[in-house]
Amino acid sequence: MATPKLGLIWGPTADFDLKLSWGRSFRAPTLYQRINPPWVYLLEGTLRGEREAPPGQTVILIDGGNPDLSPEKASSLSASFVLHPQSMPGLEASVSAFKVNYSNRVVAPIASWSRALIDPAFADLINLLPGAEAIASAIALSPTGLDDQTGFGTPFDPTSVYAIMDARYRNVAQDRIKGIDLAVRYRFELTDAGSFELYGNASYLDTSRKLFPASGPIDLSGTIFNPPRFKMRSGLGWSRSALMINLIANYIGGVTDNRLTETDKVSGLTTFDLSIRHHLGSKAGGIDIQATALNLFDKMPDRIRQASVIYAPYDSTNYSAIGRYLSLSLTKSF
Repeated sequence: MATPKLGLIWGPTADFDLKLSWGRSFRAPTLYQRINPPWVYLLEGTLRGEREAPPGQTVILIDGGNPDLSPEKASSLSASFVLHPQSMPGLEASVSAFKVNYSNRVVAPIASWSRALIDPAFADLINLLPGAEAIASAIALSPTGLDDQTGFGTPFDPTSVYAIMDARYRNVAQDRIKGIDLAVRYRFELTDAGSFELYGNASYLDTSRKLFPASGPIDLSGTIFNPPRFKMRSGLGWSRSALMINLIANYIGGVTDNRLTETDKVSGLTTFDLSIRHHLGSKAGGIDIQATALNLFDKMPDRIRQASVIYAPYDSTNYSAIGRYLSLSLTKSF
């Protein structure tokens, strides 16, 4: 399969460049995605979706690999403006716009099981009030049979099954990703105060997905367990002689918890990192002593609604629950 790529760089003046690139690519599904056998679980139905479920109602979940997966394809287009003015030799800034169109992308389509039961976009993956034959066919997919995780302690009753959800890997119709990246870096020196470096990166992302050709697009960016629309990282570095200090600010934008009909806002997370390094010079190369503090002010991610205590109370896809982390390292160069 051909994967053509074209690029153009044009520098009209010494102060800025214009860049343009286009390409196509493909990726075959991994062995894990293809040969991992399907696993079939029996889940407590009252934990899935917004409905009045009688006690004992259950949901069958099919998870795992899919041997019928085909390669995913993509086309990409990006344009960049890079500024490096000669009048300010330490300054470099860039803005880039990009767009990626995927077809047949291999994904596990259901990120939130409760959402799947109330969102019409997942209708083709849900079999509501299945009959005995459909239930038997689903269970037969698993080499180990039905894994009962309800905790009821009673024999399996097919009449209690409210729905069958097929969450196996599959090729989805389309993924659309577009966004803007901004970057700036400025280095300068003050005669008696040392060297300074200011830098920052920010990105805006807009993504959507069509599970099937006839279905409408689903917004992904800015929703729970998907990338937020906005991220930023900026910092200040200072060095003088053998001492170097860096202070970095990280911001991950908030997302919307849309797993239920009533949505909920999940706040973003801002953290700071600090590192201090001192170089002890010697003829043998020297020794570096570095102290680092990640998440300096011990910020925690916003709590989210939990369907059960077995699930993390935060969006673990986007935010870290690790608090302040301190480290001290000693490095010898030879």
